[in-house]
Order: sequence, then structure tokens, then C-alpha cells
Amino acid sequence: MGDADPDLAGHPLDSPVEVLPGIGPKRAAELGRYGLKTVADLVFHLPYRYEDRRVITPVVELRPGVEATALVEVTTMRSSGPRWGRGRGGVVEASASDGTGTVTLVWFNVPRYFARQCQPGRRLLVHGRVEEGPKIVHPDVDALPERPAGESPEPALAQEIAAVATVRPVYGRPAGLSVGFVRRFVRTALDASGGAVSGALPEEARRRLDLMPIRDALAYTHAPPRDADLDALSMGTTPAQRSLVFDELFCFQLALLTRRAESVSVPGVPFDVPGPRAELLRQQLPFALTGAQERVLAQVYADMATPCPMRRLVQGDVGSGKTLVALFAALVALDGGCSAAVMAPTEVLAEQHARTFRRLLAPLGIAPLLLTGGVTGGVRSAALDALASGAPQLVIGTQALIQSRVRFARLGLVVVDEQHRFGVLQRERLAGKATDVAAPGPTVPDALVMTATPIPRTLAMTVYGDLDVSYVDELPPGRLPVRTCLVESAQRGQAYVQALHEVEQGRQVFVVFPLVEEGESKAVRAVTAMVDELRERFAGHPVGLLHGQMTSPEKDAAMRDFTDGTSRVLACTTVIEVGVDVPNATVMIVEHADRFGLAQLHQLRGRVGRGANAATCYLIASEECVGQGYERLQVMEETMDGSRIAEADLRIRGPGEMLGTRQAGLPALRVASLLRDSCLLELARDEARRFLDVNPVWTAAAAVRRAIDHYPWARHVGL
Repeated sequence: MGDADPDLAGHPLDSPVEVLPGIGPKRAAELGRYGLKTVADLVFHLPYRYEDRRVITPVVELRPGVEATALVEVTTMRSSGPRWGRGRGGVVEASASDGTGTVTLVWFNVPRYFARQCQPGRRLLVHGRVEEGPKIVHPDVDALPERPAGESPEPALAQEIAAVATVRPVYGRPAGLSVGFVRRFVRTALDASGGAVSGALPEEARRRLDLMPIRDALAYTHAPPRDADLDALSMGTTPAQRSLVFDELFCFQLALLTRRAESVSVPGVPFDVPGPRAELLRQQLPFALTGAQERVLAQVYADMATPCPMRRLVQGDVGSGKTLVALFAALVALDGGCSAAVMAPTEVLAEQHARTFRRLLAPLGIAPLLLTGGVTGGVRSAALDALASGAPQLVIGTQALIQSRVRFARLGLVVVDEQHRFGVLQRERLAGKATDVAAPGPTVPDALVMTATPIPRTLAMTVYGDLDVSYVDELPPGRLPVRTCLVESAQRGQAYVQALHEVEQGRQVFVVFPLVEEGESKAVRAVTAMVDELRERFAGHPVGLLHGQMTSPEKDAAMRDFTDGTSRVLACTTVIEVGVDVPNATVMIVEHADRFGLAQLHQLRGRVGRGANAATCYLIASEECVGQGYERLQVMEETMDGSRIAEADLRIRGPGEMLGTRQAGLPALRVASLLRDSCLLELARDEARRFLDVNPVWTAAAAVRRAIDHYPWARHVGL
């Protein structure tokens, strides 16, 4: 959150873990590699599950394969090992009994002092998975206090058992540390933090929402009482866990709303809308805009007319016409004397946009520029000079647009297509190229980001929480739905028979593979290995090849051949996922479809059915596709509704997998789950708005800033 604040320095929660007793440099390094570097990291390192030690099972009732807790007394113990007596490396084996039977307890590679806990006569509460014997390997152990000689055990026994037979938290941990060590370190960190742990939510709101103070919620979550509801703990729905979740969601929404307020507080460029060239384009179009396009365009125009920079996300299914909305916005910027930049995630999509824009803008006398990694030499130099000249330009490109050599004299609009392929920082780097030397003060360009990837509302509120959202939820008239067929691997030949029939009728086919080259698993088909087989299947019909490892000229040639009909079948990877428009393509075959996300499959399916003929998408499942994988593909077979597909993808795979590991915009929430806690997300956002209404300059409040700074996503938000 900007520069370090002296009021925040030296705070107990910011202290390195080495300040805690029992954590030396070696253990601190192990914890640090796991992401646990400060006292706050340990305090907020919540259990991922719980073990119920409250039910004590007699040894005679222990059953193999079941986790159980037993109260036993050691009868014999032996220790051995080649390095026994020199630190770690020993093996301890003990026999223990509770009067109903005997169980063998075994520990490997334990420190030498451990044997002292297992001396004959010691009473142990042991927990672990039972094996034949019965035997428990590496049980978790609590030693009951040793009884003074001659003292009767009965009066104190119940109290001693109650102290250790509890619900135990289980934590994620570095490989070199036991769960017991991490449990102890977390407890020590919580004790050492004193009263320093606090949340950002005002006391009035906490009481109104019936939430626990953060410190009390942490204490409950790390050390549940004996009467805790184990099911509620496991599902993360106890009042304590709900309080922690709400605090994080409130902080996150507060940060996002504040970032949005700060971004629009910088002067932007107020444009006259719609502008003469935008109106001229409307007159030139051979079709009318859909109602959804008109609605979203009106929202975009309203944003661009204000002196505050536009920050808008446009969602819409493949083929819904989002790109045309972006083109109208670009013309408004050009009419206002500013340049407009459209950034696409791939060269294929950038080139597709460039062709579309040139065709539509030729009657207006506008020649868009193209700037990708494949544009080199004199063409590239001329494009760079044009952008820096001061004359309004429309440029379409890839991440090449954010390279240091690219300078805009006056950038009025940034359009980011397929936003899920980029991160927030990449979007902001492009927006930061608005040098606008003519303006009296700093200006920020309008930003319009677009995605055809269906995103559930809860995920959109998190990833794109700083943006207004519009939906192009209507397809152009005459667009036919794509029939989707789920095909088992053994029947894949049937899909190819139908595809060959379409090719013989003069139409075209995509065949998509998950890999470029074969890897360790020969069972997964790769595009380079299968292209020869496809040429045999479609004998007499040219088969093209397109994948991401080809050079730009090779990709251009392959795409051009397919677009103009020279090749009838295109063997490809997901490089064609976005932006490819071939109206004559009526069949898509996706091999190993279960290896793709639903949103990705929805995008791929949108590459066919863009013309007048009916289209079919065949999803061929892998031989090993069962259970959840098959369930996912059935969703695709049942619906074309992007919203339903998005919700199913989120439910089945979770947000991280849904958006892909490259998603730089997805925050690493520490406590909250977008799946489990969606019901709290909107409530937290409403509460954050209420807070900002009363505290518009809250960033001066050290306690609130500190609460936010302790979350791992704070740097991502960029306040």
C-alpha cells in the first residue's frame, strides 16, 4: 500500500518468526520457504482439517485402515538405528497396552530425546492410522503427566484425559517439520501477538453482523473447545470461521473499492459521444446492432463522456459482438484527438482483429496499425513512429504494446481483449503509457476490458472488483446453436466419419489436441504426432497444422490457408481458442476433452457455427475419463449457456483451475473460499461501501491499513 508507514513499523505481527521461542535460523528457513515468514503468517495459518481425539477406542477394538485414538501405557520400548545417539536417525518401537489388548507403536528417524517419552510406565494418548497387528506407525503422541510414586491415579485421570483428548487442528507444513511442531509454533505466535491482532471491521458493524472479534475467532479456530461441532469446523462454517472469512472479504472489497476510487480521481479525457466517425460506422454496417450491444454501448458512451476514466468489463459469449462495441469506443477516442490501443493475448487474435477492423474502417479512411512480435524491421519502426507522432492512431497488438520502446503521444482508450489471459498489472502497464504531453496535468486513459470466458458473478466481483461490469447477453439473429456430442474414446471413429462427410460437402473442420508434442504419457494424443493420421483419415483433402511453437510466419500461413479454404482440416492446439473466425467451419473435434476446462471448451466450441450452416462439436473423452471428469463434459453436452457453464466449472474445479495458473489477476485469498463463501461476498462489499461513505480517507487509519497489509493479496491489489 504505497510507501512504508512509520506507524506500522516494529509491529509484533510484522516480526520475523525467529523472535518466537523454539524457532532458530534453520526452522525459520524451512517455514519461510513454505511462506510462513512473520508472526502474522503463523497466526493466520489456519488448519485445513481437524482430528477428533475426544473418542478413545479400546485397543481390542482397533481396526486396520481406520484412524483412531487410544489411551495406553508403554510396557516395553527399544530404540535402534545406525546413527542412534547422534541427533536424528533412530527407530523407536514400543509395545503399549490399555488392559484390553496390546498395540505396537513405531517411529522412524526421530530425535534421540524422543525415546524418553516412550519409557515403560509412561501413559500416552496416541492417534494415527491403524495397521495389521494392531500397529500404528508414526502416531501423534501426547504424554500424560507421570504419577508420583504411591499416588492413586483415578481422581486425576479424567482431568488429564480431558486436557489432551480434544479436537486437534491439522496444518499444512514444510516437509521437514511435523504437524506437532507447526501446531506449537502457531500457538506460540498467537500468544506472543498479545492484543495486536485486530480486524478492519468497525465495532458497530461487527456487533450488528453478529461476528466475533478477530483474536477470539483465531483462538477458537486454532484450538476448538471440547464441545466444538466437528462437522461445522470441517466445513468452515462455525461462527469463528465465518468471522475470519468476513474480515478478509471486507478488507479485500474495501481495498478494491478504494483502488477504483483512486483510479477515477485522476483526470481522464471527457469525450464527445458518439462522435462523427462512430456514427458513420453505424451507417456503413450491413446489419443492425443487437439490443444487448446497444445497451452496453450506451453504458460505454456514458462512461467516456465523463472526466473520470472509464473502468468497464464487458462479458459476452463468443460471437455476441463485443469487438464491435470496442471498435465504436475506439472511434470516439479518435474523434477526440486521442489514440486507442487494443491488446490481445495471441498474435492470431490480434491479426484477426486487425483484418476485421481494416475491413470495417476502410470506408472511413482509417488504416489501423498492427504491432506484434511478428512485426519487425521497417514496418515496426514505422508503426512506432506513427504512435509517437501525436496523430490519433488505432493500434492492435499483443503484449508487444507494453514494451518500453512503445510510446503514445496521447492515449485515450485501452481495450484489453480476453482479459483472463492477462493480469491486472499488464492492463495497468498499458494504461500507464498515456504520456499526453498536451494536457495541463496527468491523465489516465479509459479502459475497456473484454472476455468471452464465462465468469460467475462471485469470481467477477473478486478478480474484476475494481471494474463496472456489462453483459452482451444476446447473440445476433440467425446464429444457430452448436450441437455438442460427448463421445467415448472407443467410438471416436464415428466423429471422424461425420467430419469427413462435412468436408466432402465443401465445409471445414477443426481438430484440437491438448499437446503440441508427445510427453511421457503416450496415451495423450499430440497434434504433431497425429497430423499424419488425420491426413490419412481425410485423404484427398488438405490438412493444415497450427500450434503455439510455430514461428509467426508459419502460423500466419497456416491460418491464412484455413481461412481462405486452401486447407479443409486444421489440426491445432488451443491457439485457436480465441479470435479465429471461419464461417465455413462446421465441425470441431476436441481430443482428450476432459483435459480442458469448461470455459476453455466453451471458447473452442465458439469457433464453429459462425456461418449459415448447422455445426457440431464432438468432445472425445480420454479412456481414463470417469466420475467428475465425465460429469464436467456432460455439462457441455447439455447447455450452451455460458453462465451455467461458468458456475459448473467453478463448482467442480475451483477458481484457480478455472482461470488457469497463468491468471495473474486472481488473488490468493488466505481464509475465504469463493466456492464456500459466495453468500458473504456481496454482504462484505455492501459493508465496505458503507464504510467508505463514512470514512472516505480511511487510508490514514493505521489499524485498518495494518489489517489489510497482513493479507497476502495486499501487494496484488496495489494500493
